[in-house]
Amino acid sequence: MAPDHFCLLVAIWEFLFGTSLLVQRQDFLSRVERFTQDAPKVRWLMSAWLVIGALAVKENPYPAADLLGVLSILAWVTMIKCAMGVLWTAGLIQMSLRFLRGAHLGIGCLQLLISGALFYAYSLL
Repeated sequence: MAPDHFCLLVAIWEFLFGTSLLVQRQDFLSRVERFTQDAPKVRWLMSAWLVIGALAVKENPYPAADLLGVLSILAWVTMIKCAMGVLWTAGLIQMSLRFLRGAHLGIGCLQLLISGALFYAYSLL
């Protein structure tokens, strides 16, 4: 997968989550809680992101100080997090729900900032 496609996918994902946390926080939390009650669905989602990260790392495996290197680091982190999520799904669900329940507006704003930075990075690629 080309680094620009990976960048765009992560940017869209962060934008959707950040917007949902800011606009409809309670509805978003209830949907996440319903989704996480089905561990195989969570494991499938983590597996999909693991494959996406692996495809991005395959294309650009070397971390560096430039934009492509930073995207490589992001892909490696995505792979590691998702591999842990596949292996320890229950722990990931518990940790994520605890984090989201305590999340305030700043987390949504941070996700939108990350999304904006990734959209900008996509425009540079």
